[in-house]
Amino acid sequence: MTVKNRFSPEDWATLVQAPLMAAMAIVAASPSGPFGVTREMMAAGRVIQETRAGKAGNELARAIAEEYSGNVAALPALNVSGMPPKQVHKQAMDCLRRAIGILYRQNDDEQTEGFKRWLYEISVEVAQATKEGGFLGFGGQIVSEDEFAALRQIAWVLGLPSQSAPLP
Repeated sequence: MTVKNRFSPEDWATLVQAPLMAAMAIVAASPSGPFGVTREMMAAGRVIQETRAGKAGNELARAIAEEYSGNVAALPALNVSGMPPKQVHKQAMDCLRRAIGILYRQNDDEQTEGFKRWLYEISVEVAQATKEGGFLGFGGQIVSEDEFAALRQIAWVLGLPSQSAPLP
């Protein structure tokens, strides 16, 4: 039985959305303009690509990362267009809660823990992808206060120690 076949289509769609929602939770916490958002989403893409290549993540993470290859139009839609950042953040956090609930019902602690760490890794990479609060590349912080708060919230939702969040 493949990893995907262990889940209903609805549950699988939620799990497939979770990596991008982990990224969107950070992006929405501290919007950094079109170039910053592009760098942040590229950071999420790099982690997903590394996972597809077998350099990160566990079996579940690799199966989900594999969904991001090929027909992107077949991926579950992320309905965030035109939403205010706070609403995007809330929707992202709700998706992460649902994804973790799905995994707890599967009763596979090893896959659940690995997947949670993978989602958190994506969030950290996104938070560190661009400086926040500077001017023309000078000054600013790698991880803004708002991003740090979002990382702590993600860690809490995922059931990970909040001290694993990088300091701003």
